[in-house]
Amino acid sequence: MRQLLYIDDTLDLDVESLAAGLNAISIGVEFAAGSESVEIPDKVIRHPNSHKRIVFPKGDGVSTAHSVFVATRKPYDNNYFYEFSDNVGVISFNGWDYLTSLPEINGLAFFISSLLAEEINPADAHDKNRGCVNDFLWDKKGVDVAMRSAFLCPDCREAIDRSPDKPPNFRDILKTVDVLLDQICLASRTSQSVIDYWQLGGRARRFDVFTANVNVAGMRIDSAGGDDNSFK
Repeated sequence: MRQLLYIDDTLDLDVESLAAGLNAISIGVEFAAGSESVEIPDKVIRHPNSHKRIVFPKGDGVSTAHSVFVATRKPYDNNYFYEFSDNVGVISFNGWDYLTSLPEINGLAFFISSLLAEEINPADAHDKNRGCVNDFLWDKKGVDVAMRSAFLCPDCREAIDRSPDKPPNFRDILKTVDVLLDQICLASRTSQSVIDYWQLGGRARRFDVFTANVNVAGMRIDSAGGDDNSFK
């Protein structure tokens, strides 16, 4: 599963370091930063037309990527955080400073974890905010609590267990989501960006089938051994 990360000219986010950090903790999911920023011609994003009008750099393999994430400060006409068309998702950080004091890069990491969770979670999103990564966030201010709690709730885990339509690699994706959510939570509760958290020695949660000692782009993330009873 190759995931491409982009920003447009309304944002200045270090997606290269984010992709490197994500690769250091991911199993079966590959992340890459786009070679340059993209252009969203519309001032207001309207699904699906705006997604189809994005101008991507040539040679990045957008059409063959599993998912393409584009971060922008431009608003959606329906005030959503994100929507997908084909394999392209546009994530809007419009009005972010009114919703949370946490960095936008934490939000991008959180929404990526949410979209990965959707790959394996057949349950509907929660209408009421409970801090779960599957909250729909009708009340967008809930994103602050969601990043600081950053977890997949027991109801969603049970739905994954019961689902007959899980992808073959669902365990790898679930473990990637859980480790990423742990690190978003730890960074956000100390008001750090997730990239700073990694660079200052943040560690991936330990679990029993993944052993890594990674040094990527100046970020060291270690995990080894141990038990994790949350994975079934």
